[in-house]
Parts: sequence; structure tokens; C-alpha cells
Amino acid sequence: EDFLAIAKLCSVVVACRVSPLQKAQLVRMVRKSIEPAPVTLAIGDGANDVPMIQEAQVGVGISGKEGRQAVNAADFAIAQFRYLQRLLLVHGRWDYRRTCKFILYTFWKNAIITMLLFYYTFFSGFSGTSMFTSTVWTSFNVILFWPIVATGAFDRDVTDKQALQYPGLYETGRKGLDLNLMKMTEMLLSAFVHSFVIMVVVVFAIGDLDVAATGNYYSFGIMVFSWVIITMNYRATFITTTYNWLFVAAVLSSFLLYILFLSIYCNLPSLFPNMQHMMSEVLRTPLFWIGSLTVPLLAMMIDMFKAYLVLEFLPDQRDLILERTIRGRRLVIETGEASEPASDGHPSPLPSGSARSSPSAHRVAERVGSGFAFDYPEGRHPRRHPTTVIRTANTLDTSLLDTLPTRTQMFTPASELGVDEESSDGSTDVVPEQEPPSTAFAQQKLRSFQFVLTWRAVLVSALSTGLLFLLSAAVVSSNSAQVAQARLVYDGPDTEGRACPVAPDGSTNSCMFKLQVVEDMQPPIQVFYAVEPFLQNYFFYMSSVSNDELDGSVASDAARRETCSSSTRVTPDGKEIVPCGLMATSVFNDTFEISEAPIDTESPLMPVHRRFRNPPDYLQRAGVSWLYERYPTVTTEALGIESKRFVAWMMPNFLGRVAKPYGVISKRLSRGQEINLRINASFPVQSLTAKKTLLLTTETTLGAKNAYLVNILLISGCLCFAIAAAVLAIRLCCARETGKPRQRPHGIFGQVRSDSES
Repeated sequence: EDFLAIAKLCSVVVACRVSPLQKAQLVRMVRKSIEPAPVTLAIGDGANDVPMIQEAQVGVGISGKEGRQAVNAADFAIAQFRYLQRLLLVHGRWDYRRTCKFILYTFWKNAIITMLLFYYTFFSGFSGTSMFTSTVWTSFNVILFWPIVATGAFDRDVTDKQALQYPGLYETGRKGLDLNLMKMTEMLLSAFVHSFVIMVVVVFAIGDLDVAATGNYYSFGIMVFSWVIITMNYRATFITTTYNWLFVAAVLSSFLLYILFLSIYCNLPSLFPNMQHMMSEVLRTPLFWIGSLTVPLLAMMIDMFKAYLVLEFLPDQRDLILERTIRGRRLVIETGEASEPASDGHPSPLPSGSARSSPSAHRVAERVGSGFAFDYPEGRHPRRHPTTVIRTANTLDTSLLDTLPTRTQMFTPASELGVDEESSDGSTDVVPEQEPPSTAFAQQKLRSFQFVLTWRAVLVSALSTGLLFLLSAAVVSSNSAQVAQARLVYDGPDTEGRACPVAPDGSTNSCMFKLQVVEDMQPPIQVFYAVEPFLQNYFFYMSSVSNDELDGSVASDAARRETCSSSTRVTPDGKEIVPCGLMATSVFNDTFEISEAPIDTESPLMPVHRRFRNPPDYLQRAGVSWLYERYPTVTTEALGIESKRFVAWMMPNFLGRVAKPYGVISKRLSRGQEINLRINASFPVQSLTAKKTLLLTTETTLGAKNAYLVNILLISGCLCFAIAAAVLAIRLCCARETGKPRQRPHGIFGQVRSDSES
């Protein structure tokens, strides 16, 4: 304890004549006794250093005259002790920041998907229904794997020259600034904000999707998952500092892989019958493209503003160096070596921070910096030339490395260097190739682009994004203004005087209503009905369906028992129910009639894209209760389960309500016209305290009315302009000078000092 107390007061402690065990004990003493617990590194070149190397968290072995025992026991191997500087300050720091980004992004994307599933439980009756199908869910990590791997392999916030010139940057890893409790908390808050943005757009966009027949569970699940993929690939791009062609290829590969997955997934009806044609229907929905822009752009502006506030008020040394380096030069990094303006205005290379032992060290040498464990920044490895080994061993002079030939040149004959060409046994000494490839890929010197966040970038992005949101809101609002609708709530709470409930004994109740047309309605006029709330996405309900019977096959008894309960599989008089299941035995069977304009319930213009088929022995199998017998107002004997009204009902809705197409009116309805509407109510909702609504609507290119989406776009645009105003106000009132830490008053007399000085 006394020794440790004295050692803590020293900058360097030199221990002489210590045994291998004592070396390990010194490392263990530091690891176990220092608070807070440090990360120890041990470096050695011989067998007597192995216990010390194994005791430390990080072991570095030097390959040399002492053999390879230390190298074999170490985590990293270098050729000379002086390469430790580059191993720590350059590659160590790079890898630490890359690893932290990889870890935080991995937790972030999984937190987002978990939060979305949590939000969805409120809309599915807490039944455990996933927002996405299991097949879509399993593709999540495979699709998003590539961009963050490229970030973890090639991202560099500063160049190797800058890392060596400013060794203080190393404190990022030493102090754990990139991965700590604060960073994890920040990551979770970011995941909450992004997931909330996605869910808000989802909830308020669903109104129009019901009219487009893409509001069902399967198509809308694809839509939301697509927005998640776009947002997460954007996030990987945002946290990356250096972009090269491999990172761009990784992002494109992620999107292409997702498109390929959907193309296969939505075109295998034998394996995934519910997903047939869903991809094409989603791509034809204008709202999908609006959401594909709204979600990532809104998330981007929130991220940029948060990053700007941190940069403006809490900049770290890396931010200041980037600002000073980028100012006045191109953003394209040709060779991975940065330059900054010299006093004469011309760019000059930043010094490497390394020195040599002889005057010849000032010569221009070939730079062969490596991205791997072995690093020879001064030139060729000395062991490739036997004479070099002799000279460096005797004189400790490395200046000869400057004059060594390049990889493509022949070795200098040993006779010219005054050394015998043959060894004692008469064989020629051939030194094997040991140097890593000198390609730009291997040396991590690919041509790249580096983005540095500035107040101008945030301001321009906020203004342009806000303008885009307002223009989108104007377009959607103009579209909604062109849509004519007529709506009638005819059953449920607060419908006294216009209610048409089912008769008390459960029989059909027929009611007449006079409905006045407020606006001219041009054909085709879509007729929809809605029941709210009604949890078609309840897990037990939507799982109780026989897909084999819907596809025209004869399901086995075991398959029917697995998916259908007894009450939905067999009637009280012993007949088989075909198709079986809760969904097929609870079909909405209210009917609507308009005397002035007939409703075609099998119109090809109805937004119903799934197709069912009757079994081969339809109407011939004995002891079966067919659909037309149970629901004669929904289908006919000739149609069976091919009725479009039945098909629409069997596609469960995404949120906790039912909104389905009923038919199409092909006759024009004039403004002020009074139409006679007959409703035959047979579907009871009193026990659900739900309401039933009838909707007549026209459509435009962008769909039907959607006032909620207009409000979302307007709020998003105003938020972006508020961000721009905040950035401009900060710049005008309390801007920090570029490349310098923020100055703040200190003391009672108002002296000013920088944050770095404090």
C-alpha cells in the first residue's frame, strides 16, 4: 500500500531487476487498487513479459530478437516499440469510436422496433399481436446489417495525421466519453423520439389508407416497416463522419436487399397467401411516398438540431479540430491525409508527431501506413533486407528505411552492400513477404467525403425541409378539397334520432334515411362502412382463420382443429362450417340501398385485391354449412367465398377499427340532391359500445380526404422553421467562434475564459 501511494504521486515508475511474476503483480496491483478502475496496457518483447501481458486488459507484443512468445500471448503485435504511439492514438482511437457507434446504433435500432411494438399493443387490445408479420420481423437485422458494418470498418472522425498531432484526442477512449450511461440514456431518448414520430404518422395516416385498401394489417405493416428501414439507414448515415464508396454501396445494398425480399415475399402465394400483391399495392399508394419523406426528414431535423446544440454549447476537442481543418479546404479526402492552410495561405501537411534518431530523418520517405496490427509508417520492413538488420542492430539508426526500394522494385544485391550473398550452407537468403497490402482499401485511404456539421448546414436544411413540408401540406390539402363526401353514423352511442340498431331479438332492422348531398359527386363513388372500435387485429381473432379453405383447398381435420375453435368449426346441428374460424363466422352483414343510385357490390373498381377460391367440391360435399347459407346478404350461391365483400372483411385492419369497401356507385350525385337510403341492420354492436358509419366518397390522384395528415405536415413544417429561427437566434446573439471553444464569464468581475481553460 505504501508503494502504491508513492507510485500514484509519480508520472513514471521504473522497476529494475523484477521477475516475470513481479511484473504481473505490478499490473494486478494497479488494476485492483486504483479507483476508478483503470484500463491497463502491458507491452513486452520477450518470454519474461508474458505474465505481465496476460494480466493486463490490453496486451501488446513486440516481435524481434527475443522471439515470438510475447506476440503469441498478446492481443496486438507490432514490430517496434515506437509503433505503440500509432497503435494507440490512431488505430486504437479509430476502433474505439467505431465500436461505440456500432454498439449504440445496434441498441438504438432494437429500441425503436421494441417501442413500436409496445405502442401497437394499445391498438390491438394488448393481445400480443406484432406490428409486423414474423417473416418481415426476421429480416430486420439482415437488411440493416450492411450500413453500420461499413461505418464500423471505415469511419474516421479525424485523419491519422490529426490524431498524432493532437494526442489529447485520445482522452475520448481513455475517459469512455463515447460509451457511458449518459450516451446510453441519450440513445434511448433518441429512439423514443424517432419511434414516436413514426407512430404519429402511422396513426394519422390510416384514415386515407382505408379508402385505398392499404389500411389492412398486412399492407400497412409493410408500409410501416419500410419507413423503419428508411429511418434506420438514414441514422447510420447521420452518425457516420467519413463517407466512401463502400459505405454508399452498403446503404444501397440494404435497400436493394429489402426490395428483393419484398419481391419474393409478396409473390409466393403458396407460402404467404396473405401477402399476395401487397407490395405493388403499397407502391401505388401516394401516401406511402409522402410518409417515406416525412418520417426520415422529420427525424433528421430533430437529430441535426440536437447535434448543433451540443456542438455550439458543449463542443469537444474533436469538433474544434474538424472545424479548423475543414475551414478553407475541400471536403474531399483524396488519400486520407488532411492538410490545413499555412501562414502563406497554401495548404501544408500537418506534422505526424514522430521523430527519427538521425538527421536523415528529414528526407521524404514513402509512406506505407497500415490499418492492421503491423504498421511500417517509415517504409519497408527492415527484416526484408539483411543489411538493414545489421545496421539498425549496431547503430540504432532507422534512416536507411527512407531509401529502401518500393514493393515493385528488385532487392538491392547483397554484394553491392558488402555482404556475402550466400549463407554458410551455400543457399541464397530469400526474405519472405511480410508487409500488408499497400492498396488504398487495406491502408484505409479510400477516397472519401467528410461532412462537418455547421450552423449554415442546419439552417439551410431546416428551411428547405420546412418548405418541403408546407408544400406537401398544400398539395394534400388541395387534394382533400377536391374530394366530396357524405357520411352517416347510424348506430352506436350519441345517435339518438338517427339510430338504426339491430332489433332487440337479434333480427334485421330496416330503416329509411334521407341524406342530402352537400357537393357534386362524380362517379365512381366509393361506398365504405366502418365499425369503431372493433379489434380485427386481436391476435386470437385474426389467427382463427383457415387459409387453406380460403385458397380453395380442402383442409384436414387436424388443420381445422388447430386454427378454428369448435363453435366456429361445426354448427349446432353438426354441419361443418366452411370456411371455419372466428373471422369467417362474424362477417359484417348490414346492407345499404340507395333508390336514386344503385350500389354495385362486385364492381371491379372496388379496392379489393385479394382473391379467394371455392373448393373443387363446392355445393357437392354433404353435411357442410356454406357461406351463402349463413350470410345470404353478403354473398350468393354462385359467388360463395369469392364475394368481394367477404374478401374485404377477411383482411384484418391494422388499427383498432374496421373500415371496409362495400361497393361502387356509377351514377353522378348532384349538390343539394336528397337521396333515399335504406339500411338493413343485422350486425349487432351494442355489446361492443361501438358505432357504425356509412361513407360515400370520391377519390383523386392522392386518395381521399385526410385532414389529419395535413395537420401533421403543417406541424412538421412549423417545427422546421422554429429550428431555423432558433439556429439563427443563437448565431446572432451568442455564437461561438469557429474552431474555438465557447467563452463564458467567470467570477464576480466578469472575467472571460474558455471552457477548455476551466
